[in-house]
Amino acid sequence: MRRDIDDLAAAIAEGQHGLITRRQALGLGMSAEAIQHRRTTGRWVTVETGVYRLRGAPETIRSRVLAVCLALGGIASHRTAAWLHGLDGFPPTLIEVSVPYGRSLPRDDVIIHESTDLHLFEPVLIDGIPTTPVARLAVDLGAVISFTRFDKVIAGLVRQKLVTWQELVEQVFRHSRRGRNGVGVLRALLQERYGEDVGESELERAFLHELRRRGLPEPVAQHPIYDRDGFIARVDFAYLDVRVAIELDGRRYHDDTVFEYDRDKRDRLVAIGWAVQEVTWRMLFDHPERVFRRIERTVAERTT
Repeated sequence: MRRDIDDLAAAIAEGQHGLITRRQALGLGMSAEAIQHRRTTGRWVTVETGVYRLRGAPETIRSRVLAVCLALGGIASHRTAAWLHGLDGFPPTLIEVSVPYGRSLPRDDVIIHESTDLHLFEPVLIDGIPTTPVARLAVDLGAVISFTRFDKVIAGLVRQKLVTWQELVEQVFRHSRRGRNGVGVLRALLQERYGEDVGESELERAFLHELRRRGLPEPVAQHPIYDRDGFIARVDFAYLDVRVAIELDGRRYHDDTVFEYDRDKRDRLVAIGWAVQEVTWRMLFDHPERVFRRIERTVAERTT
């Protein structure tokens, strides 16, 4: 037996804190006139443009957050996301959402953040509300709370194993661009707190991400190099045609043995015509523009 169209609408609203959108109703086959009739008779209450609450459904902070997200095509973010994730010290006293750039409208009751990089992550559903994941939240919160409080929040997230230091490093590289609020604060915090060595795979991913973001040619990874005495090294990346080797180093500190080994390896590479570009995690983390300008310049010089 065909279900009544109001039953279908109620089924949608049941999973959306009592809400249904105009688009969803039209998708069920309901006409514009039928939607208007339900609004006029009070069966549906308009809560946002194109978003309605079914009669009898309670209005809650969660339904208000979701209504804004549905109306603007946004996601719960910043302090609202922190509250939804259950972080201490973030009561639901305001609503913050992130929306694609150009969809923001002046609001007195909602803080709206326009974003050009929502495509960099997948929202998570919390109580049916699309929400920024914890790793992205670590970037966003840096833009809206004090550094002292931010420090405590991030330390708590790491302690609860909701995010790792290496994931936070990756977020800096992923979201780093001029004018991006929050990244600078997270970067400053990591400079103070991130004391462990960066894993090789993590550093390689960060290097490649920055390389591709700049549209630079991708070098060969893990290339072995030999001289007359045999194997010298398997360099992290190499531009074979111009003999430029790129070595990544995630260690903060080196002992004398490491220095001697690296110096011998470099001398042998240079002796057979290779230019060696060394990139530490600190160089890549603090000054990525300098790193890639230097690599570009070296490749260009050896191309001519």
